[in-house]
Amino acid sequence: MKTKYLLILLITMFFVNCNKEEEIAVLGNITHADIYYTDEAGNDLLDTTNINLEKYIDVKNIETKYLIDGKEEDIYFDGYIISRWPLRYREDINRYVVSICCYIPESEKDFENEIYINILVKISSSETDTLIFRNERLGTGIIAKNIWYNSILKYDNYDNAQDPVFEVIK
Repeated sequence: MKTKYLLILLITMFFVNCNKEEEIAVLGNITHADIYYTDEAGNDLLDTTNINLEKYIDVKNIETKYLIDGKEEDIYFDGYIISRWPLRYREDINRYVVSICCYIPESEKDFENEIYINILVKISSSETDTLIFRNERLGTGIIAKNIWYNSILKYDNYDNAQDPVFEVIK
């Protein structure tokens, strides 16, 4: 169990400390999205100082799974099931974010040019959202080109920037 959390911490630290070229070259079959949740008034729903807000989201309750051919499947990385993501603070946007990684499933790792990956984001036991990544090959790795959240285009990567960060209003 400690190994799983250590792996998640290391991956998160990697995202914070790498530049664009390193990220594309090193990540291989992984992309990610940094998501911050706000309410209509702009309150940060992930910030623990806002725990009294009606729509506060406890990151410990967020769980992810693949949606493949209409079936939920666990997300694996190096033999570990990865379903929970750490909360981290991004100073550049002054918000807490959940960094959700998109690993290419083993059965799909030999895709040619582009691949769509559907990820279910369970915010709570009663609320599940859908995150769709459109990834493309770029050299020896992949890059997220488009990301939809609940069918709304949230990220359109026209310049291969590979820093997908976006807001979801709850």
